Amino acid sequence: MKVFRLPLLLLFACAITANAQRPAPPDRLPPNFSGDDPAILLRQLLDLRQRLIKSEFETTPAFEARVIEEKKKPLIARRTIEAAYLLVAHTVHAQYNADTQIMTFSLPVQSNYDGDVLRHDIDIKTMTDLSRLAKYQVSLGGVTDPHVFFDRAPGLYPPKSDKEFTGSAKLSVADARRLKTTTKAVLAVNFVEPYATADYQEGGQFLVEVSDVLFFDPQTSIVLGKASFPPDKPYVTLPPSGPDYASYNKNPTFKWPRILAKPEATYTDEASRHHITGTVLLEVMFAETGQINNIRVLRGLPYGLTERAIAAARQIKFAPAELEGKKVDYPVRMVYTFELH
Repeated sequence: MKVFRLPLLLLFACAITANAQRPAPPDRLPPNFSGDDPAILLRQLLDLRQRLIKSEFETTPAFEARVIEEKKKPLIARRTIEAAYLLVAHTVHAQYNADTQIMTFSLPVQSNYDGDVLRHDIDIKTMTDLSRLAKYQVSLGGVTDPHVFFDRAPGLYPPKSDKEFTGSAKLSVADARRLKTTTKAVLAVNFVEPYATADYQEGGQFLVEVSDVLFFDPQTSIVLGKASFPPDKPYVTLPPSGPDYASYNKNPTFKWPRILAKPEATYTDEASRHHITGTVLLEVMFAETGQINNIRVLRGLPYGLTERAIAAARQIKFAPAELEGKKVDYPVRMVYTFELH
């Protein structure tokens, strides 16, 4: 990484501290700013994750000492896993008001589940889908680009806690036209265990804590706005409550979603070796759009079987539920049974 980025990285590292000590964001980013390379980070984080697994021939004291040393090793340049990193998102939306000359920027945020996850039932050494560990995710690009997962971040508070990061700037019409489709966002993050996985998106998944979200002009590197974090509002970790789905089936117009195809979940080699059997119970949101949106784990199994069930659930094809003649979201509990023959 070029030397001119170091002051910016130090500034974002300071932003991880308490809110009262958070410095003001920079007015301009380095020229030709592109952030840290997600492909390099993914490769380094997956390697670190493997190195942090305890060997069966290793004593606990020796393992704990080795973990300390492993986390001191640099990931990029001289920065270790404890440092702040900068990830650029290309999925920014912009809306301009010509009367006020204010452009509002938004970075979509997706909610993964609407309740508490039983983390003690999750083996983070073998898990392959970080949506089970974090309530929110942001795509850095398209479907196959990296996704960033997190539980809390500045600017996520009711009523937009499961919608988007937002910022705004006063711009001329000419600048607004140009920035309508070119604005980008940078997320300042710290990685948290298990750091990353590569199984669900081509670009990988990252588990992080987000300290800042800035919207910027890639042509001039000028910071246009920052995701607001009101001092009188705490971080929000739960999305707002949704519709009363239980009342739907009391309405005579309600039609249940129809499953058209339900792929089976397959065993992992490790689960087979350990002769694991049982059921995984998921609550799956069948969205009005015909897509699987949120998956909540109600009961899981070890050695990657829960992740296999989640992967199968994501491939379900269905006709959405209907209420009063309109398609609606509806949660359905899905059971995946694992039996050895």
